[in-house]
Amino acid sequence: MDLVPWQWPMLYNGQVYSWSRYANPQIGYTGLRFNRMLEPQTAVFDVMAQDMTAPGELESVGQIIVILPADVSKLDVMKTWVVVPLGTTEGTNYLGAAIRVPTVRFVKYIGE
Repeated sequence: MDLVPWQWPMLYNGQVYSWSRYANPQIGYTGLRFNRMLEPQTAVFDVMAQDMTAPGELESVGQIIVILPADVSKLDVMKTWVVVPLGTTEGTNYLGAAIRVPTVRFVKYIGE
């Protein structure tokens, strides 16, 4: 399946109204924002969105875990990714509450 990390949802009353197509990674305006590495090949990205009723900065509305191939250490959020859904990964948040995070395996960039 294709994942377009440079687009983000525009929310209206908590629902997706449209998708932005104006990415600027230098100031953090992409749909996925790198958060941290859990392991050498396991990255956590924040899923970003923008509230149309309160325009301004993008805000994190969730997270996604991306499993990287052994020969990849960094992903380009300005390219469309081919990924394989792996379900969810269970863990705990910073307060100790149980959470489930969607998880995908990165395969390649579209066109490569």
